[in-house]
Amino acid sequence: MRVELRGLGALNVKAKHERQGRNPRTGEVVTIDARRVVRFRASELLLARLNRRTNQRPQRTKPDPRQLAFPIEDPQENRADMEAAIPPSQLAGRRKTRRERSSS
Repeated sequence: MRVELRGLGALNVKAKHERQGRNPRTGEVVTIDARRVVRFRASELLLARLNRRTNQRPQRTKPDPRQLAFPIEDPQENRADMEAAIPPSQLAGRRKTRRERSSS
């Protein structure tokens, strides 16, 4: 039996004969019964459409790593705000020791 779908492909029924197989868990020999299976063969038109280069995903533009997510308008204004938030002892580059922190 053959079913053909124009532009898509064809479905065929293929008979498989009885054969010997093995149970992978136990290793014993098992008889596999005869059966029929469906096979699909794609048409040349479908294969051509699937394999042409225009069918690929469009490439996404990569963001510029040098561009900031949130641009800074005035660097001098932001520096003043940051310096006000940092205590003067840390601005000098000196960190307190544990003993100095516990006595404060």
